[in-house]
Amino acid sequence: MVNDNNFEEKIRRALLAKGSEIEPSEQLFSNIMMNVNKRKGGFFMFQNTITNLRAKKVVAASICLVLGFSCISLATSSNARAFAVETTNKILTIFTVKKDGKIVEAQSDKALLSNPSCSIHTEQTDGELTQSLGFKVSYPDSLNDNFKLVDKAQTITLGKEITYDNWQKLNDNHTLELAIDDSKLYNALSQYKPFKHIFGIYKNEKYEIAINISHHGDFKDTISKKVVLQKTNINAIDAKWVEETYPHYPLNPKTGGLDLTQKPVFRKHHSLEWTTNDADYSIFSDMYLSQDLTYDEAVKIAQSFIGQ
Repeated sequence: MVNDNNFEEKIRRALLAKGSEIEPSEQLFSNIMMNVNKRKGGFFMFQNTITNLRAKKVVAASICLVLGFSCISLATSSNARAFAVETTNKILTIFTVKKDGKIVEAQSDKALLSNPSCSIHTEQTDGELTQSLGFKVSYPDSLNDNFKLVDKAQTITLGKEITYDNWQKLNDNHTLELAIDDSKLYNALSQYKPFKHIFGIYKNEKYEIAINISHHGDFKDTISKKVVLQKTNINAIDAKWVEETYPHYPLNPKTGGLDLTQKPVFRKHHSLEWTTNDADYSIFSDMYLSQDLTYDEAVKIAQSFIGQ
């Protein structure tokens, strides 16, 4: 009887040996470096959707993990080759969360992802974004408590579940990044019920936050469990302070991205949300790089944002 572990190890070694023989062309490596090595930004989870902000003026990252996870910065061609071998020498087992809150373990070709997103930096003005997205976009350069606008990201989120492998294919050919500005590609994704939104990133000495704007109701169907803790009124607009329970994945020390091969734990996070002019707004802190916002701090930010 064949020992499964030994058999898998033999296959792994054979793949590694073959991978070590691969010498990527200078053009290929240049393309990888151009798209990846300039990366900046961090992880954001908005409305239970994880994404990462791509580098300025970089349309697509060459190597990107599922759910908009961190792109890999490569320093040498041998590193690039090693990463390529590592990610293809075994069948991945992925942990995902169903809409009933249950954690499911499945192979990557069957593991279903809910509401994965992809974001890219945008140089468009607020007026141009308003015209293209169909709702008002207005991000002041600064807010109270010394918050400064450091970036804006156009985002595409899939409203329908997709397998890990199919998501990878969309990332590999840059379909998601390009679909943000290409209506033909965007319409080709209709089976996954895509929608677009925008978030502005603000920073001060204590927090890194995002203010997300989307069409009213686009985020109504997410896997996060929301509880309204408090209702309030900000500048004559009804708002609510919300607590969400979301899956928190560990970071992969090799890639810097979130590791879906590890079982997540559930954590709580808070956001301030309101709706006006058929658009939904939410303020929240970066769940991996910043501490959770308090109610009082979120209200102060919202008052400053709405009042400008």
